[in-house]
Amino acid sequence: MVQVNRIKRASVALLLASFVGLPPASAQAKDRWERAAERRDRAEDRFDKREDRRDRREDRRDRAEDRWDRREDRYDARNNYWDAARYYRADNRRYAARRLGRNDSGETTASTAARTIVTTASVTMARPG
Repeated sequence: MVQVNRIKRASVALLLASFVGLPPASAQAKDRWERAAERRDRAEDRFDKREDRRDRREDRRDRAEDRWDRREDRYDARNNYWDAARYYRADNRRYAARRLGRNDSGETTASTAARTIVTTASVTMARPG
């Protein structure tokens, strides 16, 4: 009878210990794996953040280089051509704007004047006397 009581006490103690909260070895191992996985996830997140920061810094540097290139292109375009307007005097009587009127056909003034002179000369020659 003594052995049965010991067995009962031992089984009750095991049952109480399992209900009270002593985790079995498999639960502890599972917790260890989960903690390791969480740690790996955090490390991966840190790596991703570092990589994103590097990418943003590189993009910022690329945009700055593009701005520098555009500035150089504008400088080259400004300095590598000859513009006669730079050398004209600001004289509106001499370089007046010319606009076409209602009776102008779009011909240049010099050709119109030459035709007028030729026409006048031929009319003068054709008249007797």
